[in-house]
Amino acid sequence: MPTYDYACQACEARFEVRMSITAYSEGAKPVCEKCGSGDVTRAFTSVNVITSGRSSGSACNPAACERGKFT
Repeated sequence: MPTYDYACQACEARFEVRMSITAYSEGAKPVCEKCGSGDVTRAFTSVNVITSGRSSGSACNPAACERGKFT
């Protein structure tokens, strides 16, 4: 089940809510965990992505990748 981040417009608290995709798409809105206000908006957060370090974001054939030469 996805986690959505929200920010309260009344007290400025930030909190996470686990909600089904169906409930979210139907417009379900949580209430603030701190003050109980229903005046909340969806907050956007960044996501950390860890890669193997072997990709440069460029396409390459497998033989060239092994030698570290990208096309």
